[in-house]
Amino acid sequence: MPLTPHPRASDADLPRTAGGFELRRELGRGGMGVVYEARETASGRTVALKVLAAELRVSDEAFERFRREARLAASISDHHCVFVYGAHEVEGSPAIAMELCPGETLDQKLASKQTIPVQTAVRWTLEILTGLEAAHERGIVHRDVKPSNCFTTADGHAKIGDFGLSRTLESDIQLTQSGAFLGSPLYASPEQIRGREVDLRSDMYSCGATLYALLTGRAPHSGSNIGEVLARILSETPPAPRAIRADIPRELERVVMRSMDRDPKRRFQDYSSFREALQPFAAADVAPAGPIRRFVGYAIDFLAWKFATTFFALGAAWAGFNVFEADPERPWMLRSVTSAAALASVPWILSMLFEGWFGAGPGKWLMGQRVVAVDSLHPSFARAALRATVFYAPGVVIQCIAMLLELGQTTFSLLTDLGEIGIVLGLIVTMRRSNGYRAVHDFASGTRVIQKRSPFGASRQASPPPSAALEPAVGVPSTVGAYEIHGMVGSSRDGVVLAARDAHLDRSVWIHARRTTIGASDEARRALSRGGRLRWLDSLNSEGVHYEVFESPGGISLVHSKVSETRIHWPTAQRFLAALADELAATSNRGNVPVRFDVAQIWIDRMWNPRLLDFPIGAREASSANGVELLTEAARRMLLEDDDSTVKLPRDLPAHAEPVVARLLGHANPFVDLDDARRELATLGERPSVVTRAARAAQMTVGGGLPVLLAVLSVVAAFWILPLGGELIRVGAYVEELDAQSRVGDESPSPEAKLAPDQIKARQILISHMASNPFGQAALRRDLSEPHREIVRDAVARYPEPTGSDVAWAQGVSDRTQSGDDSRASNEVPRIARSLLTFMPLTVVLLWGFCGTVSAFLFDGGMTLMLCGIRVRSRRGMLASRWRCAWRCLISWVPFAIAYGVGAYFTNEGNPVTGWTVTGFTALVHAIAIAFSLWRPTAGLQDRIAGTTLIVR
Repeated sequence: MPLTPHPRASDADLPRTAGGFELRRELGRGGMGVVYEARETASGRTVALKVLAAELRVSDEAFERFRREARLAASISDHHCVFVYGAHEVEGSPAIAMELCPGETLDQKLASKQTIPVQTAVRWTLEILTGLEAAHERGIVHRDVKPSNCFTTADGHAKIGDFGLSRTLESDIQLTQSGAFLGSPLYASPEQIRGREVDLRSDMYSCGATLYALLTGRAPHSGSNIGEVLARILSETPPAPRAIRADIPRELERVVMRSMDRDPKRRFQDYSSFREALQPFAAADVAPAGPIRRFVGYAIDFLAWKFATTFFALGAAWAGFNVFEADPERPWMLRSVTSAAALASVPWILSMLFEGWFGAGPGKWLMGQRVVAVDSLHPSFARAALRATVFYAPGVVIQCIAMLLELGQTTFSLLTDLGEIGIVLGLIVTMRRSNGYRAVHDFASGTRVIQKRSPFGASRQASPPPSAALEPAVGVPSTVGAYEIHGMVGSSRDGVVLAARDAHLDRSVWIHARRTTIGASDEARRALSRGGRLRWLDSLNSEGVHYEVFESPGGISLVHSKVSETRIHWPTAQRFLAALADELAATSNRGNVPVRFDVAQIWIDRMWNPRLLDFPIGAREASSANGVELLTEAARRMLLEDDDSTVKLPRDLPAHAEPVVARLLGHANPFVDLDDARRELATLGERPSVVTRAARAAQMTVGGGLPVLLAVLSVVAAFWILPLGGELIRVGAYVEELDAQSRVGDESPSPEAKLAPDQIKARQILISHMASNPFGQAALRRDLSEPHREIVRDAVARYPEPTGSDVAWAQGVSDRTQSGDDSRASNEVPRIARSLLTFMPLTVVLLWGFCGTVSAFLFDGGMTLMLCGIRVRSRRGMLASRWRCAWRCLISWVPFAIAYGVGAYFTNEGNPVTGWTVTGFTALVHAIAIAFSLWRPTAGLQDRIAGTTLIVR
């Protein structure tokens, strides 16, 4: 029930003392109450005190909502959420004592009309998402995310607060009438406005709307009244952020607009995916694409454009356009310079379109690169067009000049090929680390190639650690003040640590009970709010025992957790150790007296964050270590498996992190001070940490995709050309028959071999039809002697453009008088087709496997792994040897080569059903193995057999 109202002092009468607080100044007012900056007289700490408005004290609904806000907010313990210290009564009204954020709200930042840097806006949004995710872990939906409920700290970070409208996902309590709207309309989701059930996607919509406001300086929707605003949210898409602020990256705009889609199913479906989409835009600076990775991206683009050019020419010929007809006298080049220039311009046009619209061609996209303007850092169509012109125009000019000269085939090929190589070498002479590896065409167009999004990234949030088992609290009262005792966490050196529940806020707490007040928390400790320490909440004395109340971190002690039984991946361990180093440094620097620690003071909370306790829990023997020694012991317990002394390093440890971890574990010169360790660990957090599916897909595409693509294209091209080959065989026989008809004397054909006039006409029509095909024309010129070429020219002169009906008639006449060569052609084509189907996969696997094995031995895993920034580590934690890398590669292809060989054997031995069945089954298993490698990118089937793990280089 609501508290009984009684008169209270005027809000203008500040400062004043009330309810155990000194109210210093008013911070703000809202629909629920007033927020003061206050000093808690008992503890001395400064807090933000939210007091229920006087006019709402008699409202059951307002009272219940206010109490629920306190409980929900108090159940969250994350440094990106405003922390609730306790519930109180101030001047007859309920009040909540919360962490005071000394900075401004984001709404105040927007009101100042200052442009917020893109990176800062994204970083604040990421921190808000982290806080919302922590709330969601407790089953809470905020329902009122907006700039005025987001606070900045003194060091420039953001926190989410004001859980006044929050609801648990399981709650059925209806605090308002059905269909009534709660929230701020400017940032509310459409489903929330409609009064429908909301989930985390609604909070993500509001978070995206808040980011929209931070980027553009205005809310997504506006109107002259609330009805107009609500109508626009329900029916209109907000203006594109780039239309308001041009320096917003285009990809970031797409992320923001997706988060605000009116259909929840088309938004991000979890916080991790939203956070990963925003992460690339949080960096203050962009990294240039390195020369090796840039070369790989260029090579893939080059092949992609070559294939596109080939298919363009084939498609034009198939459609009957003879614009790309070969020169009769020089069949190695096209007849028309204009046609050659047009064909050579295909890569030019494709590069311009892809890099102008998407910022990358297939190769650069696969390698995580983007071509952007130097000034705006986003793709520009005009600059991409200029860049492509500078890169491709010289090659087109060289090819056209070579066509105008009277050159032989070898000279022509040398001139064009060497010309392309010379152009590329000339363009890259300016590439230096100091200029971001910009080439001539980059400088000329005002562009740069950046590593926009690394194909590597940190893993998703790890599963919560195991919870500590409680012991019976023997000899302890069942309640202490408002706290219900549930059990004992463990013993300290001067007391016990109890697990309890705060009856007022319905949250778990720890209570340190001891017989003396010596060593009790001083005023500085009670005001401490660092994420690496437990927040002090309360203290009380009862029956000669001093009780100090702290927040409950959940989780388990590092000493007693047997962490090796719970697989801790490197990203989690790195984050834990880096945060622990920060806290140890902050604690060690509090005075001139060296601070000693006990490993039993390290606690792993429910979110894998380190908590440095004021007192060791469960320590059987007193131990003492300085900060560096304690960090080393924590690293050993986090990273190594105690039951296997052969493991020297974690199997998933990135290669670039090995020197730092080796120093931590004592395998190399140890760190001499915490500041050095902190810097090194923090640097590791900024670099890629695990091999992701995108990275593995890029590596497999570069390494295995190209041979497979070549095989597929060869088979497709062969099946497209095979009928043409059969026709060429037949036409060759027809030419020989016509040549025999013109001979006299002893060489004249026998009477039965004489052709009737309609048969001669039919053969001439088919010869002319074949000569009209550019490929057939080139083949006839290449394979026929001069007398036979004269027969072809005569046929073309007689029937220059045979129609479809003419060709059909001619084929009918010729089929009735099929020669031996015709029969041979009919039988040869299916045999070649069967051979292609059976031997092409085998050839690809053998070629790829042999080259890959040699590459794996020479380059510690393979050239493609090296180019994609991946290395191989053994199960003992050491970098894999050359022989193990070669063995790993052999495992990946030898079984398939044998299986494909068996299929080819049966097919060629006259048992095609068995052969094709074996080949098809092998291809299916091969595809499953590839899919498994993508599903488990660090440990595919070959890694499990070879005892290896893929790591970041």
